[in-house]
Parts: sequence; C-alpha cells; structure tokens
Amino acid sequence: MTGALSCELVDDVVCVHKDLRISFQRTIRVPDNGQQVSYLPPSLGKFPLQKVSQHATKMTEAMVAKGGLFFPMHQSEAMWINFRCLSKLQYHIKVYVGGVNAMSGEPAIETNATRQEQLQRGDRTLQDYLVVPKQNWLDGIADSDGTVRQFVAMPFGSGHSVEMQVTGQDAAGGIQIEVTPRKPYRHLARKLLGPGDISIQVKTLTGKIIPLLVFQEETVEDVKVRLQHKEGIPPELQALIFARQQLEGQYGDEMHLILTLRRGGTGPLPREMSIAAGGKIKQAIHADTYSNEWLSDRTTVFNVQILNSAAYKVVTGNPPPSKPICAQTYAENGMPFFAIYEEPSGISGDFGMVKSVAQIDGIEEKNVNPGIH
Repeated sequence: MTGALSCELVDDVVCVHKDLRISFQRTIRVPDNGQQVSYLPPSLGKFPLQKVSQHATKMTEAMVAKGGLFFPMHQSEAMWINFRCLSKLQYHIKVYVGGVNAMSGEPAIETNATRQEQLQRGDRTLQDYLVVPKQNWLDGIADSDGTVRQFVAMPFGSGHSVEMQVTGQDAAGGIQIEVTPRKPYRHLARKLLGPGDISIQVKTLTGKIIPLLVFQEETVEDVKVRLQHKEGIPPELQALIFARQQLEGQYGDEMHLILTLRRGGTGPLPREMSIAAGGKIKQAIHADTYSNEWLSDRTTVFNVQILNSAAYKVVTGNPPPSKPICAQTYAENGMPFFAIYEEPSGISGDFGMVKSVAQIDGIEEKNVNPGIH
C-alpha cells in the first residue's frame, strides 16, 4: 500500500490510519518560576476541534490559507497532546509549534543558523520525533533530559511564542503534526515455527541460556523488551540471531543474543493564539529503538490552529469551555498531580534561547505543591 495515511476528525479526535487517535487535552498551568519542576497535571477534557473549511467566511484570510483544524484556548490554561493506538502498530511523530520542532528546537524550514548547528554536531543525530505507542503523551517542548516546558497559549505576535523567539516572527502559529508509520512486520512465532505459541532458548555469547515462551502475536521488539527485564540489556543494544541469520525487527525473527555497538474572509483581527513555553514538567522523551524502519512515503501531516476564546464563539456560535481553576486552587481542594516514573533518555532539544511567559513578563510565580497520586 502506498500514499499518505488517511486522516479524519471524529468527536474532537484526529484519527490517523483508522488506528492512531490524537487529541488535545485541556489542563491547568503549572507554576512558571524556573525552579519548580511539577509532576503531570490532570486532563480537564478534550479541546473541541473544528474544521477551518467549515467556518472560512468568519476567519482571517491567513488562517483560511493555513487550513486544517482549530480549537479555542484561554491564556489561563495549558494543553497536552494525547496519543493512543487501537492496534499494535507503531508511529514516528514529529510535533511542531509554530513550525518549530518541539523535540529539537529547530525550525521546519532550515536556516543558516540551523545548518551551522548541524555541521557542528557532525555525525551526532538528534531524535526530533516521538515513537508511539511508547510515548502516550507530550506536555511541552523538550527543553532538557527528563523535563519539558508546558504548552501554553499567548496572543499571536505578542513576542511570547516559541516560534517568535526561534525564528524572529509569528507566521505559522498553531501546531503541526507529522505522522509516519512503521514498516509492516511478521510475528516471531509464525516466522520460526508456523502458527501457535512456541518455547525458545536464547543463548548469550557467554553461554548463558535464557528460556522464553514466545506468544503467537509477539514481535522481535516485544522479545527484546522481555530480555531487557531479565538481563538489563536495552533493546537498542540487542541483536538476535536465528539459523545464522540476523532477523530484522520489522519482520519478527532471531535467536542468539548479542550486543550491538516521551501535545477567509475577514480582515486581520487579534484572534489567533500561538504556543509559548510555560512551567517545567517531569517528562522524558522515549528513544527510538526501530532505527530506519519507517515508511516515509506514507507520511501524513495536519495543521491545528488556536483561537482565543472570544473569537471562537464569534466564529462557531458555540461557547468555548469555561476557564479552568489555577494550580493553587486545585491544590487547596486536595486534587493531585500524577507521578509516573520515566527513565531519562538523553533526548532534549536546543531551547536555550526560548524564555517562558513568566520570564518574558518579569514575573516569578510561587511554588504550588499538590498531592501526588
């Protein structure tokens, strides 16, 4: 099968390939003071998504030209992106905020500065994408290993956006998401001995024998993860050999174990919002262990724009969701943030030039410490 993956809007969820579900979740702003690193804030429900094409007569020419979808956002709230797969398929996902990659900090359109950075990096490649379903959510830009800066919204052209700080202008705005599927694979048990579950023995180079029951639907990557739990060897450092052949992960093979060396028509009006950086959240970006097993010829891209809440009601006739409570009120009511342990992966981008909203405005917000669930 060739061609871009299908993409449709169903009940405020973007459905890709009739499998991958991408939604934009409302949440509260965490404290933005440069010191506190918060645990994961809650979901307050999905942002309502609308098609630009269905409201073009009430939107600016620039927003109509950019197309795609849109949702409303209050300045007092934040956003995270949820990824969910119905099947066991894997996806390579790039997230851009105003055309700036949320993993690497590099603009989608290469500049002299980014070319120079790439030359200085030499052979060291930067993972500038998420691997789903390993990564089920993204709360912000990957500013350091193990933390992100929360996605918040500020008025287009105000100077707060990630895009403005990286490129010098607000042009793209909103969020752009690029989805690429993984190559199809054959299941491990079927490849080795036909249908049904099988018992295997994995022999390491030291002679150690590791017995495993391989289930019919398991892949090489599943087996590598199980071996990691048993032996402590990360999947990316494993190669499995069966019948003198190294079996490629996408096809599900192999059986001796060796080591190989983480969200118109009218004139211009102050309606559009852009993504800015908020407070810090504990979150790691999961490493890609599938190497080059992606089908770039099937990549699909969609654009999501953001309106301020007042403009959303004018454009759609529908009221936006109500403003959320602040983090302080949330904590005072005994509501928790969520602690999910994630091993740092070494993946983060170059966001040294990007200041948070509070830094730009010269505000230092107080620490807030909700309970932890």
